[in-house]
Order: sequence, then structure tokens, then C-alpha cells
Amino acid sequence: MSLKLMDDVFRMRVGNAVRKLVLIKLADNASDSGVCCPSYQHLSDQCEMSKKSVMRHILALERAGFMTKLNSHDNDCFEINNTYRLHLDNSHYLSNNSSEEVYQL
Repeated sequence: MSLKLMDDVFRMRVGNAVRKLVLIKLADNASDSGVCCPSYQHLSDQCEMSKKSVMRHILALERAGFMTKLNSHDNDCFEINNTYRLHLDNSHYLSNNSSEEVYQL
């Protein structure tokens, strides 16, 4: 678990609340170097959503540049799960607004 990475995610604008939850859980599973390999089932259980939803959000996060899938020879994990490296140090993803935005319903 990397509390620093989780803190980084909380300060970011991801563009979708559910996608942000998936990114938080990835950060929660990551080492301090940003590598994690949770199973889709684990993320599905933790985020209380279907595996297909988790897969769609992971793909969207990857396309947005928040993470990349690693090749099998780069795998730091001992399990047969996907391995990801989080890229949370990109300052343009961080929120520049210190106060919360208020939305009218």
C-alpha cells in the first residue's frame, strides 16, 4: 500500500468518480514505485462493481495516461494477474483548485 500514491490520486481530477475509485484501489495495492498487480476480481469486489466495469475503467485510465500495463518480463508480482505501473506524478492531472466546486442539482 502506498499512502503517498493514494494521496496523489485524491488530489487529482480523473474526470469520473467511479474511475477515480478504481485508481484509488490501484494505488492502494501499489508499491511505492507505483507497481501493482491486483486481479480484476479483487478490484471488482473492493469497488463493488462488475469485472467488465473494472476492465473498462482500467482501459480508460490507461488511455488517459494514468498507468501502463507492463510486459510479463517486467512483472514484479508472483501472481498471474495484470501488472500496472501508475503514472501519478504528472502535475497537469493534479487539481489546481484548492476549494471544492459546487454543483447545482
